[in-house]
Amino acid sequence: MPRGGGRGGRRGWGQLALFLRPGILLLLREDPSHGYNLIEDLRRQGIIDEDLDAGIVYRYLRDMEEQGMLLSEWETSGPGVPRKVYRLTPLGEEFVHGCMQNLQRTRQRLGDLFQIYRRNFSEEDS
Repeated sequence: MPRGGGRGGRRGWGQLALFLRPGILLLLREDPSHGYNLIEDLRRQGIIDEDLDAGIVYRYLRDMEEQGMLLSEWETSGPGVPRKVYRLTPLGEEFVHGCMQNLQRTRQRLGDLFQIYRRNFSEEDS
């Protein structure tokens, strides 16, 4: 039986892309942060799984910074190595609004799909 619905055998990548960008942007809107803390927050909020390669989040951060959705600056005060702190830009805010509108539509479609599913299958069938 086919599982996951992912393309090219990369199960879950579509869902990751759907949630990760807005998740990063919303958390950085609440609290500008460096990558490690952001990854911990994403895990704590259930936006990413515990076993997700942290490098993926850093690639998203780099890409969104290059696209102008994030700004970063090096934090050199305090103990330890300097860390890059990310914050949202107005373009990032605009992008996250669009993402959330799309997710709202997706939520409605999923609700409709589950209704059809429940009409066609009993609990014993699943």
